[in-house]
Amino acid sequence: MARYDKGHKATTHQRVVRLAARRFRESGLSAVGVASLMGEAGLTHGGFYGHFPSKQALIREALVSALSDTRQHLEKVAHAQGGLAALLHAYLSADHRDNPADGCAIAALAAEVSREPGETRAAFAEQTQALIALIESQLPPATQQQAGRPAKAVLATMLGTLLLARTTTDRAEADAMLEIGMQAALQLGQTGVLS
Repeated sequence: MARYDKGHKATTHQRVVRLAARRFRESGLSAVGVASLMGEAGLTHGGFYGHFPSKQALIREALVSALSDTRQHLEKVAHAQGGLAALLHAYLSADHRDNPADGCAIAALAAEVSREPGETRAAFAEQTQALIALIESQLPPATQQQAGRPAKAVLATMLGTLLLARTTTDRAEADAMLEIGMQAALQLGQTGVLS
């Protein structure tokens, strides 16, 4: 029997979670099977249960990992490059539009997650709230005092814009959609005006 270095199981576990997060965003939760995922990770189907009690447990971990990565990336961008405008430029970019497998799990999977068990939806909602809190932290103080409403509206605008841009077949129109959504989200964030 092969002996592995200390930490091998944890490293392998994390590798499977990251691969699953990418594959789920790329293909959807139900389209990714455990056997194919484990094969892609270089592991056996039977080895799955040494890491996860169920596919649902893997889905939860993968969603939390993906959403946490998105939030951390946007936080770094906002702090390094200039607040809400930089965050919006990163999120509503052509690169993010064209690469859902590496992007925001909310945009890629929210419709599917809405049909998942309560524990999975709760984990997803918790990470979504963390993203809303990040957006709120980038708003002007007067806008922040509106009890989270503008930050939620900014996120909704970001998500809607990204989804529409992804479904638009004309690249110039998709680029224009991103720009319009960015301007709308920025204005909403700066003014907090909800008509």
